Amino acid sequence: MKHKLPIISLMAAALVVTYVARRLKSDARSANRHPPVTNRATSPASGPALEDGNALVARAAEAVAQIENVSGQVRQRTQLFGRQLASVGKYRQWFDGRSLRFRFDLRTQVGRETAHFMQLGDGRFVWTRRELPSGKKLQRVDRKLLERELAVIRRSDRQPTYPLDVLALSNGLADVLDRLRWQFDFQPPENSTIGREKLPVYVVRGGWNRAALRRHFPQIADNVLAGKLRGFPETLPTHVELVLGRGGVLPLFPYRISLLRKEHSGTVRLMDLEFFALSHEEPIRPDDFRYDPGGQPIEDATEEVLKRLSHNALPQATRPTPERGAAGFVTGL
Repeated sequence: MKHKLPIISLMAAALVVTYVARRLKSDARSANRHPPVTNRATSPASGPALEDGNALVARAAEAVAQIENVSGQVRQRTQLFGRQLASVGKYRQWFDGRSLRFRFDLRTQVGRETAHFMQLGDGRFVWTRRELPSGKKLQRVDRKLLERELAVIRRSDRQPTYPLDVLALSNGLADVLDRLRWQFDFQPPENSTIGREKLPVYVVRGGWNRAALRRHFPQIADNVLAGKLRGFPETLPTHVELVLGRGGVLPLFPYRISLLRKEHSGTVRLMDLEFFALSHEEPIRPDDFRYDPGGQPIEDATEEVLKRLSHNALPQATRPTPERGAAGFVTGL
């Protein structure tokens, strides 16, 4: 399996990893890794933790799924094989009281070429379109069948653990947060602020959940949790950091999602996905959430996605308080 950055795989930069990796990896052998980058966007914590981090991320997923109308700009910075890439795009979401519809667009400039990723949930299907210099690909997943399978898995006292390269989302950003909740164990949040306006936020950080990591990497999971990364793909993080709205118009909205890789030499920020210039008053245009494939070939990935979700499901388990191991890695489940 081609291991990809989980969040980017969930939403956007699968196209970057599949295309840019081929282009840059040959240069990486002679290039030095960028030095560790410190946390730029947050000020020191201004108060005590308010609740369990896992519970906060679960509440955030629920809150985002209920947002009736939000649109905003997206900025993504990715560090891949010692090189930095910048992407820009837009995210839109509309909840009509029955189903959530969303559209995520991202463009990445690679030299003189542009890669484009689009994912759209129209209430019936989830469409994923990748447009690379090497070609185009359009997939769709039946949302009703996807949600039915998820319900079956949960009724059997199991929890879906998504394969790292499964892209289909039913509920846009809410699904991203929900997936992270089951892939990572989060520490209690810190109170902080971001931006010139000193917007109040929670900053919550997490390391891999032991059971999820063992599902993806059974042979090396314990070593990774102990801070020994040999054999662990360099495109994958060891930790994730979320910046969630604290109160305000969009409570618990993920203003930033960051993938971090903690190595003995320091912390590398593999990816920062930021949402800004957000509005909850932009007029709804239903046509923005419809997709017409025209004459494009369509690959229906529903059956494959459902099969892999069932195969990767884990038994439900109560989360104990995570314990810290070597190099600050989460070791408890």
